[in-house]
Amino acid sequence: MVAPSSASFLRPDLGEAFEEFIPDGYVGLRVYPGFQTALQTANFSVIPVEQLLQQRSTIRAPGAGYSRSTFTFEQDNYVCEEYGAEEPVGDRERAIYAYSFDIERVAAQRAVGAVMRELESQVATQINDTGTFTNGAATAVWSNNSSGRPIDDVITGINSVRATSGLIANTVVIDIDLFRDLSTSDQIIDRMKYQWGGAGDPREVTEKSLAMAFGVDQVIIARASTNSAAQGATPSLGAIFNNTQCWVGRITGGGDLKDPGAGRVFLNTNDGAGTLSVEQYRDEPMRADIIRARLDFDVKTIYSAAGYIVTGCA
Repeated sequence: MVAPSSASFLRPDLGEAFEEFIPDGYVGLRVYPGFQTALQTANFSVIPVEQLLQQRSTIRAPGAGYSRSTFTFEQDNYVCEEYGAEEPVGDRERAIYAYSFDIERVAAQRAVGAVMRELESQVATQINDTGTFTNGAATAVWSNNSSGRPIDDVITGINSVRATSGLIANTVVIDIDLFRDLSTSDQIIDRMKYQWGGAGDPREVTEKSLAMAFGVDQVIIARASTNSAAQGATPSLGAIFNNTQCWVGRITGGGDLKDPGAGRVFLNTNDGAGTLSVEQYRDEPMRADIIRARLDFDVKTIYSAAGYIVTGCA
């Protein structure tokens, strides 16, 4: 569809399908769930975890009032910034590839991928930060089938989260490289064989079965990679999430910021409806239509006590 003028306009046919364009294994918005806000920047209140768990008397004497909360809130803030990427679709390209593939969808895929890779990288940077989350070394590398103790290491993390915050960890986040190590781990295979009557087949090791082995609600496997080299330089490919670490913690997906979870992605709804927008405009000097993807967000760790990092897993 050739743009009629230089004014930008939404492409809902591409925007509504943007999730199809997110490369497989991008998990940022599962690890730090999105929270929509109409403000680009604002303060918000956080109840310290120790106050959520504060023991108090709730007995009521005849004629007296009931115990009331005396929570004091800590102030935090977020600042959403706009991220975007554009892909030109030249008139000549459109004519050349008209009968081969939908060049507009390919352009949208590339633009969306660039924006979502930025979000994925920011979440990974925070979730892998040993300066933010309590951490401890693995018993042994998980690739060593006999000496690796992944279940013990994760349970150490679960216990640490409860001890430091009172919260129950419900999620384990690992890169796919560590998942492959777990699929042949003696400790994992033995748990499946002797407790669940499995055949000890590595193919039985899935996100669901690992969650059962670790005693959490979910295991999230990150599969995204990135090229960190400058454009035109020799590629430097690597995992976006640290493939030597395992994150154990509590994730919440509710709309209440006072529900303690490790973090959120704040999504500005004021200029983009709180989701990724795909737009198009005409660049006549280039004789091209420009497909643009943009998202206004801030990645924020809120409760650092809600997470634990197992280091040295590989």
